[in-house]
Amino acid sequence: MAQPDAAHRAGVSVSTLKRAEGSIQPAASADAVAALRRAYEDAGVVFLDDEGQGPGVRLQAPEGGK
Repeated sequence: MAQPDAAHRAGVSVSTLKRAEGSIQPAASADAVAALRRAYEDAGVVFLDDEGQGPGVRLQAPEGGK
């Protein structure tokens, strides 16, 4: 998903998205990061816990499929 689309889905600006990614200072607010996470989750992204291998993401499996 392109940055402008992700920002739009989360209701934040592209510059806020870039701050959340760590490429611009000051850092994005916790509310903005939470909105971005919800937008990505709504688009099928699953955030993985550390579980000893470091945090990560994956795409949600389609319903009824693998």
